[in-house]
Amino acid sequence: MPDASSSTSIGLPQALDGYSVSQFTAEEKTRDVYKIGSGPAVIVISQVPGITPKVAEFGRQVASIGCTAVLPHLFGKPGAEPTAGLAMKVAAK
Repeated sequence: MPDASSSTSIGLPQALDGYSVSQFTAEEKTRDVYKIGSGPAVIVISQVPGITPKVAEFGRQVASIGCTAVLPHLFGKPGAEPTAGLAMKVAAK
């Protein structure tokens, strides 16, 4: 059964300022989930290499229209600038 823990915004990368983070566990795998805003949820799934500053900015735009942007961290380094090297490293995993 899925489990979500409490949220905090301490220690997040600069690109994720304003986001809260919680953890979600399902089928013995735990993932961080970044959230911003309030209202109906919009799930934002990022491509390789993960939650980049542009993806985080898109989440802020979603929040600015009255929704909650929910960004699950599936791979990569949250808030990192996209580079070819990072994409290759993430894809190789």
